[in-house]
Amino acid sequence: MQLSFRKQDLVFFGLWLAAAFAGRALFDWLIPLLPDAWYLAPLLSGAARGLTQALALARRSHIAALWGLATFMGITFYGWLVTGLQAPLQALAQAAQARDEGTLVLFVILLQAVQGAVIGLWQWAVLRTDAPDAGRWVFFSSIAYAAVGLTALAVFDTPLNEYRDALGTLATGAIGGLGLVWMLNQADDVYATRESGDQAAQ
Repeated sequence: MQLSFRKQDLVFFGLWLAAAFAGRALFDWLIPLLPDAWYLAPLLSGAARGLTQALALARRSHIAALWGLATFMGITFYGWLVTGLQAPLQALAQAAQARDEGTLVLFVILLQAVQGAVIGLWQWAVLRTDAPDAGRWVFFSSIAYAAVGLTALAVFDTPLNEYRDALGTLATGAIGGLGLVWMLNQADDVYATRESGDQAAQ
């Protein structure tokens, strides 16, 4: 994979990182104000992250609004799905913990990777209209979400442990941002090649 940064990419990457933190902060600020209903947290999380990601992407691509909607739908869908499967997931977590702590950690990281893949599939439905090989985004999204658990594991029992949430958000934003820079640059190259071909044909 060849990844080159252009000036607009640096701006977008910074905005994407800011969106990752802003989405988390917006959710943390609003969630105490809502009634304690199981379906509201996924809705709020999807809305907060969908909004902030769309605002960041608006400077880089025309798919920003649809991306925000896909993010909202993906996060909400996964949140409701996990809530519906709460009993079997808790049983699996307890079985993993009974085996050893390492197995429990791997189970949590795997669950986060699945979360990233599910959300990434919703986003792929939008991204595929703008970028070649958009299916690779599902991989980036899966790794980005798994990075939250991996980061928490890396800083566990260290002075950085109290910052694990912020570090996890940073890791997720960085991986997702790099993936989108690469894929959107591919889209730009395809369009530039098409335009050159059309001009040469005229």
